[in-house]
Amino acid sequence: MTRILAFAGKKQSGKNSCCSFLHGYQMRSYNVIDGFDLSADGHLVIDTVSVDENGEKKTTKGALDVTRTDLEFGMWAAESMWPLWDGHLSQDSSRHLD
Repeated sequence: MTRILAFAGKKQSGKNSCCSFLHGYQMRSYNVIDGFDLSADGHLVIDTVSVDENGEKKTTKGALDVTRTDLEFGMWAAESMWPLWDGHLSQDSSRHLD
């Protein structure tokens, strides 16, 4: 069964922040990521692992923009995220619910 969750509201009411939280929550619950936070402006921040110049792994935080459309992100998301959770964000102000 497909379930759709929609948010409506005025600008700056937290719609994008809510979607960012849900993306992080779902990815963590499916073990795609270890943890997540939201930045002060509501963007999704996840734990990332990088290797420094000495070859040692270092865990830091990095922003994850789930609305990216580039090929690298699309390939990762098609394998890791979209089969489990596919969120769409529409900011079209011409759509109104009466």
